[in-house]
Amino acid sequence: MKVLHISHHFWPCIGGTEKYIMDLCLELKKKGIESEVVCLNKCPNSEKKLKEKETIKGIKINRIPFWDFRLYKIAPKVTDFIKEFDLIHIHGIGFFSDFLLAKKNQHKKPVIISTHGGIFHTNKKSLIKKLYNNFWLKHHLKKVDKIIADSKNDFDQFKNISGKVVLVQNAADTKKFESKEKKNYNKCIFVGRLSKNKRIDLLIERFGEIEKEFPEKTLEIIGEDFDGIKKELEEKVKKSRLQKKVFFRGKISEKKLIGKVKKAGFCLSASEYEGFGIAVIESMAAGTIPVLNNIQAFRELIENKKTGFIIDFKKENSLKRIFEKKEKELNEISKNCVKKAKRFEWKEKIKEIEKIYSECIPIVRYR
Repeated sequence: MKVLHISHHFWPCIGGTEKYIMDLCLELKKKGIESEVVCLNKCPNSEKKLKEKETIKGIKINRIPFWDFRLYKIAPKVTDFIKEFDLIHIHGIGFFSDFLLAKKNQHKKPVIISTHGGIFHTNKKSLIKKLYNNFWLKHHLKKVDKIIADSKNDFDQFKNISGKVVLVQNAADTKKFESKEKKNYNKCIFVGRLSKNKRIDLLIERFGEIEKEFPEKTLEIIGEDFDGIKKELEEKVKKSRLQKKVFFRGKISEKKLIGKVKKAGFCLSASEYEGFGIAVIESMAAGTIPVLNNIQAFRELIENKKTGFIIDFKKENSLKRIFEKKEKELNEISKNCVKKAKRFEWKEKIKEIEKIYSECIPIVRYR
């Protein structure tokens, strides 16, 4: 079987969806299923054109030009690549799903869509998004073969507009994060893009409240400046006099990231919206305790006070109460995190994906 994965962005653009697609392609390869990727030829908020063709970790990548209308990226050249594939797997909702479903009578390929949070990552243009979601998608998704909701949140959203939704939570390569290192509960990390919906400003505010009582605590913010807000956040750190406590590391190599996750005691996220949270699962695999904002996606991932902590980052001193916990209690939670993370290993998840593929392709062709 040959599968074409289509996404707005892929490596070297790095994010939760991009990591998921790479891991998925590598796991499918172990099953004898060949994968290629088609994506846009620029990373988000970048004018630098990427190579038209490249192979990374044995996965062929084809990058195509596009017209950028902010919320909608138009790239009709995607149809140049679909002929030789048995199945099209689109990651995310937008032009690619609209365009290839509209042309399904011509290309006659099974189409699967993974939701990855749908279109509600932020509240920007929320009225337009609601109209698109409730009217256009409801009609258009009738042509899809299967929709893979990667979180209960997405499943609840999409089941109201299509009867072809199945829940398969995202998987993560947890093994490379496994660690026997002693946890340093003075080290905290945030891993993700610097975007407004991540509410890094709240992390800084809450950290400012603990500075005197817990002067040894530090926070490393790891990720690229997706929304161009780094300077604003750095200024907030400066005004709060946290320059020796809060550090921006930018985009770092996977090897360095894994090292930092293994050493950290806490992984913090004040995000106001997430489709899933692969970085959370990776931190748990290392025994790093997640302290997360009280949103549905995070409530799905952890059990409060057993495999992490759910707090309201908008409330003063909410983070301080976590740091007051005794080391004995934290060590027990850390062990629970490692156990919970194993539920998200690829070993079982890939079987579910492979089953969906086989159901969408006539058995004669699949063999």
